[in-house]
Amino acid sequence: MRGQVSLELIVVLAIFLAALSAWLGGIKALEGAIQLAMGTQRAEIAADKLAAAMNSVCVMGEGNIGGVTLSFPGNATASYNGSFVMHWGNREFVRTSYCPFSNFTAAARLSIENRGGMLSVR
Repeated sequence: MRGQVSLELIVVLAIFLAALSAWLGGIKALEGAIQLAMGTQRAEIAADKLAAAMNSVCVMGEGNIGGVTLSFPGNATASYNGSFVMHWGNREFVRTSYCPFSNFTAAARLSIENRGGMLSVR
């Protein structure tokens, strides 16, 4: 009788562990999707803030300097092709830019300077 009870306990425990591992696998996949969505949202907000800061320095004229504090995930790059484009991961965030810019280095705190109508972002 005791042998059958321990066998049933082992079977019930194995079923429980299988269900637990399937549940944890689903949680891990959900966590990845949430991280991607949060990263995309942070990158989009950073693109909005940076474009607004760049445009305000551009409108104020030559010699003006402004700053902005950003929070974006991972490495980000930016380019100018008639408008401001921020690249993060496999996404692009295009924003209107009143002035072209010469360089861009991704950092949490950026300084923006208007040099003869050309913005320098550091």
